[in-house]
Amino acid sequence: MSVRAEQGTAPGLLEAALGDARLAVFTYDRASGLRIGVGCEALFGAAPGEGDALTWLASRVEGGEPDSLRQSWNALLDGARAELQAELRVRLPGGLAQVRHVARREGETVVGTLQRVLSESQRREAERSERRFRAIYENAPVMIDAFGPDGSLLLWNRECERRLGYGAEEVAACADPMALFYPDEETRAAVLESILAPDGQFREFQVQTREGPRAQRWANFALPDGEVISVGFDVTDLRASHDALERSNRELEEFAYVASHDLQEPLRMVRSYVSLLEEEVGPQLDDDARAYMAFAVEGATRMQGLVQDLLEYSRAQHVELERREVDLDQVLAAVLVELEPARAACAGVVEAGPLPTLAADPGQIHRLLLNLVGNALKFHRPEQPASVRISARQEGAAWRIEVADDGIGFDPRHQDKVFRMFQRLNRRSAYEGNGIGLAICRQIALRHGGEIGVETTPG
Repeated sequence: MSVRAEQGTAPGLLEAALGDARLAVFTYDRASGLRIGVGCEALFGAAPGEGDALTWLASRVEGGEPDSLRQSWNALLDGARAELQAELRVRLPGGLAQVRHVARREGETVVGTLQRVLSESQRREAERSERRFRAIYENAPVMIDAFGPDGSLLLWNRECERRLGYGAEEVAACADPMALFYPDEETRAAVLESILAPDGQFREFQVQTREGPRAQRWANFALPDGEVISVGFDVTDLRASHDALERSNRELEEFAYVASHDLQEPLRMVRSYVSLLEEEVGPQLDDDARAYMAFAVEGATRMQGLVQDLLEYSRAQHVELERREVDLDQVLAAVLVELEPARAACAGVVEAGPLPTLAADPGQIHRLLLNLVGNALKFHRPEQPASVRISARQEGAAWRIEVADDGIGFDPRHQDKVFRMFQRLNRRSAYEGNGIGLAICRQIALRHGGEIGVETTPG
């Protein structure tokens, strides 16, 4: 929100008003010559400087001569005519334009104005442009305001009134809008700093509205004429929703961790006692009974794996990272030892190029490579040995680690599902697993400030 930054002066306000009207004021007398005053730079885009103002002006008038201008003004001083009105073709910043020249005598001085004249089509276009701006400004879903250098209210749209609780008339009549909206001195100082140096960056402030304090984000933009316009939006409700969602997510994650942790022991007991029972009485049972017991053991084993994966997923999200220098070559060597049974089962070949040393959590990086290389070995083509290649290359300040294989691939249409929880693209009977491994990989990559993706060709 833009409020008064400094006390303005009457000439400053007059300059702004005449600039808006495309009007410049001048005076002329025989002793001092021509002096162009307020509105000059707004109309011409420049000022005469230290040189002769009459010569400067004549050079901008098409067919203009200093002597002809001087003679017309001297005629006013001599009383030969009461008033001068003329249309001139003048070079302005946008090109040649019609300028109305009006002058009259005031004592021993000629006082006059130069005002740009819009054609009828230009006037209609300007009116249409003004209506369009007004419609957008009044109906914008963001707050838009602007104050003059003396604190006078210039803009105050409907969203300002709706969000802040004060109408334009109330704000205009307020002696100090800054104190009204920012009672805290430290906040006022920060707001004032952002107004004096408008950079278009949104900053969050606590704003005192009629209904109470609200969190709002405001940015200040400098306009070509030196004014500052402010744009803001209220984030209180969004912040409350975001905080509620975060609390809900934390509660769900805590529940998942506790539930999966507490399920470990009962599942272990079920599996152990059913296995013992199978050993003790299995030979005395018929085939159906033994099959039922095998199903129970298999189900408990699968559930144990699922619970363990859930615990790993929760740890990947919440366990505090212990970052230190990690040699990925050493991590991969340990991973390959752990995966040796899986590699031998598919007669797989694993090739690896040099890998970097990175600042990371050793345990999580081990889990990341274990899941990725394990998946590459698991999803190999039937009746063909797996072939896996691990490589790395530096891209700017980051490293790109690739785990490539010649496995079965998947339909690219399912690419968005790969890193989701419990998403399986293959039958459980063909490839074991719970659909959590790649979701864990994604969490690990994100927590280390990285990202993870997949490229595939079906078949």
